[in-house]
Amino acid sequence: EYLKRIKSSAEIEIVEFNLKFSKELSDEEVKAKEAEAFFKKLKPTDYLICLSEEGREFTSIELHKIIFTRFTQRAGVINFAIGG
Repeated sequence: EYLKRIKSSAEIEIVEFNLKFSKELSDEEVKAKEAEAFFKKLKPTDYLICLSEEGREFTSIELHKIIFTRFTQRAGVINFAIGG
């Protein structure tokens, strides 16, 4: 629902990584390879917001301020990383 509303004012691209790894890799090695694939897509001017259950909580207004500030500064693309 939120994506429908925001698409009228921003370009949205959803990228999912469906990476296949050897079962011999540890969980940490898999995470490292996933991070490597993700960071290859980013440009130095991009802004990254990582979303995690263990992370800091923001109100909608606080998140809006962060996004709006970056948007008005034209500081590259805003990227959201959602782990899982």
